[in-house]
Amino acid sequence: LGNEDENGGWAPHVHVQLSWEAPLDGDLPGVVRPENRLEALEKYPDPRLICGPLY
Repeated sequence: LGNEDENGGWAPHVHVQLSWEAPLDGDLPGVVRPENRLEALEKYPDPRLICGPLY
């Protein structure tokens, strides 16, 4: 958790991201373009699989 200065202006929050692949640079994409959605869904499973029905 970081403050707004470290966080791009967002309030402190937590991202839960899953990946079938190890990140190349220690980071995962926070968003993807609509045209990359299907590829992203194959690489990055829905975190609700472990967190439950959040939304």
